[in-house]
Amino acid sequence: MAIKMPSEKVVDKFIASAPDAGTKPAERKGVTRGRREQITHTLPPELLIKIDAQASSRGMTRAGFINFAISRALDALQ
Repeated sequence: MAIKMPSEKVVDKFIASAPDAGTKPAERKGVTRGRREQITHTLPPELLIKIDAQASSRGMTRAGFINFAISRALDALQ
């Protein structure tokens, strides 16, 4: 029986997946839905009550308000 050498592509993939390779892209953990990624995040009930009140007063959904608030906070950091 002859020894079959793996293809170059297989070898490159194996080397790139090594923990110390440093070339492996960060793994995305969210679920992609269209152009957005769904994530899971837990919040204290007191904060969620405040978020819901702010969203309601602006006629926004909870998710819409959270996206708005995060976007504003990131803009303020720049």
